Amino acid sequence: MKKILFAFLAAALTFALVKPLPIGAKEKMSSNTQVVVKPVTVTKVKIKNKPVTYPQISKVKDQNARKKINEFLKTKGLNAAKAYTKFKAVEAKDKAEWDESLGDWWGYEYDYSYKVKYNENNQLSIIFYTYTYLGGAHGMTTGQSYNFDVKTGKLYKLSSTINGKMASVKDAAFNTLSEQYGDGLFISKASEIVLNDRSTLWTFDKKGIKLIFSQYEVLPYAAGMPEVVIPSSVYIN
Repeated sequence: MKKILFAFLAAALTFALVKPLPIGAKEKMSSNTQVVVKPVTVTKVKIKNKPVTYPQISKVKDQNARKKINEFLKTKGLNAAKAYTKFKAVEAKDKAEWDESLGDWWGYEYDYSYKVKYNENNQLSIIFYTYTYLGGAHGMTTGQSYNFDVKTGKLYKLSSTINGKMASVKDAAFNTLSEQYGDGLFISKASEIVLNDRSTLWTFDKKGIKLIFSQYEVLPYAAGMPEVVIPSSVYIN
């Protein structure tokens, strides 16, 4: 009897210690096999004496893919550093020409940063933000999004990711924006939403994709950069 009880307790303890795989960290290999896909490690790099940061990744299985992604991200940072140098030159010129009769001089501001928006299932979404202030009521923030296939180092295109279903995605985005903001929207119909592979800000999301709108694009400045999740069911049959 004691042996049976001991075996039962041992089995129960083993079961309790086995943790389920985290949601979103599984890649199906077959109907009976699953393997954990760990997020890549992202490290922040700051360029000396400049308000510029960019990411570098590690713990990637394919080293060629890692190198390709890191070179791309580093280039973005170096280009931003060059832009900052030019920005400061413009500031110096404008300050020298400033007419004191217009009031006090307000220094310009520049900041280049990034945010990892998604890092699962061999997909990495990063948005770079550029903030500039050139006087006036407030500065402006613009963004650039990049979605990588960590296995190959290639960039995903929005049009391919949503299977060309631009109209369906626009409808879903407009409906969500209307529900959240009502009459505050600057747009009155789905067709006014701009989606393309060149300038649209988007990232992957646990539920599908996420669209990020620029300041003033669909809402007033105070709304910032609103985000809308588009479920995969909208663009995948």
